[in-house]
Amino acid sequence: MQINADNSLQLSGELELHLMQGMQIHGTGLLSAPCMVYPNVTLYHSSLGGHSYISTQAEVGYTDIGNYTSIASGFVIGLGHPMHLLTASPVAWRPFMPNSRFDGQTTYRYERTVIGSDVWIGANVIVKAGVTIGDGCVVGAGSVVTRSIAPFTVAAGNPCRPIRPRFTSEIQGRIEHIRWYDHDWRDETVDWSSTDGALDSMEAALTQGFGRPFRRIRYEADNTNLNLTSP
Repeated sequence: MQINADNSLQLSGELELHLMQGMQIHGTGLLSAPCMVYPNVTLYHSSLGGHSYISTQAEVGYTDIGNYTSIASGFVIGLGHPMHLLTASPVAWRPFMPNSRFDGQTTYRYERTVIGSDVWIGANVIVKAGVTIGDGCVVGAGSVVTRSIAPFTVAAGNPCRPIRPRFTSEIQGRIEHIRWYDHDWRDETVDWSSTDGALDSMEAALTQGFGRPFRRIRYEADNTNLNLTSP
């Protein structure tokens, strides 16, 4: 289904799902509020976390994306085709053109891709289906990701390779312990001016009982309808 101006305004105002006019959504998945999907994005059978966004000219399928993740324009998940069959053409496992049913079709499932929380993916990145990009990763612009990337790694290139850790082991340990990205920190005072200051603020708030999970909304969409329900 292609989101029009009325759809976009209603979803943004009522549910904090900022699905921009001109993006397309298909299949089933989960959206966490608030999140944002820009125009000219196709999102299908995927999930998008809170305070995460996908910029323009992107194609995202069969992918689970965490919270606070930033995806620049031109992002593509390469779903791939089976290589163990006689042909890599979809005719072997699904109809994809009008009147193109082939008797004796087999079954084939696309691999799911996982992108963690607080991930930053630069412009024009291609990701092979089935890989995992761990929490806290940074992937440089123009990279082609063919293998999984460990959490909190800065990586780039074609093929994409690790360059360095994003944080010291001490900072990474603190982050992994509190998993700050599991919470919606709006309206909570956090010292965002430094990594240590932010973690100090968050650790204090969590010790005092702070906890604000994201609202998750299940979607089911076809060519003309979008249905939203609580999971």
